[in-house]
Amino acid sequence: MPDHLRIELRYSGPEVEDGTLPVEDILDALAGFQDAFVKLARLENLSQPERHLRFVTLEKGSAKVLLDVIEMASRAYKAIKNLFSALEAKKELRGQPITYNNCTIINGGAIIGKSSLNTGTFEVLKSGDLDNDFDRLTAPLKKGRRIDSVELKVKDETVRVSAKDRPFIAARTVQSEEPEVRKAIASRRVSVETLPEPKEVWLKGTFRSHRKRGNSGDFETTDGQRIKYKYVGEDMKSFLMAYISRGIVAVFGTVQYDQAGQAVSIEIREVEPSAING
Repeated sequence: MPDHLRIELRYSGPEVEDGTLPVEDILDALAGFQDAFVKLARLENLSQPERHLRFVTLEKGSAKVLLDVIEMASRAYKAIKNLFSALEAKKELRGQPITYNNCTIINGGAIIGKSSLNTGTFEVLKSGDLDNDFDRLTAPLKKGRRIDSVELKVKDETVRVSAKDRPFIAARTVQSEEPEVRKAIASRRVSVETLPEPKEVWLKGTFRSHRKRGNSGDFETTDGQRIKYKYVGEDMKSFLMAYISRGIVAVFGTVQYDQAGQAVSIEIREVEPSAING
């Protein structure tokens, strides 16, 4: 019998009941869950965790999504329990960054409020690497929306985030960059007059991250080069499905290059559907 683990995500509220919750919002939220899972699964030595996650149901108008983890389910289960603990810790932080005043360091991890985190999960949470993922996962709960909560369940483990919790989940875990750091980054900028002309080309690669605000993130080409992207096309559902697929896709858009002629960013207008399935 194959190693198997079932994960359930369920959104609740008037937008769910009247069928007006956009499927694109669920897709983007799932992308946030997947990215958080991948980061924590790697701590459990789960090789290429994104390849083990499978979508079982995802239907327009539905707010219940089932996911399966295929193979190495015991390690994936630990990773998801750690993800749940990190979500609970974010709620306990009440929108504040992690400091020595709101956490207790113990042998093998840390305690934040009532949440116990192992060392690896604590370090990932403290670094802020989960902030954007949790922000997307809970984005349907934003103020002004009619979504009351999201519940995640695996076996007997459950975590629930309400709309009231959403501001705490979306808050940054680490302090903003100091002015000196921002100044140093700005000093490395190159005059646009020295850069090659942008070109409209097809690129093949894999989406590595996505931020709903601006529909942007990181895209890794098949030769291993990681560049920034911004999606400006009209078919948002196909784009998000391409992102969630984690496979190699072909994208078309305007590419910007650096002084050495290397691609550094692309404004994507099209995603090749055949590449997603290939």
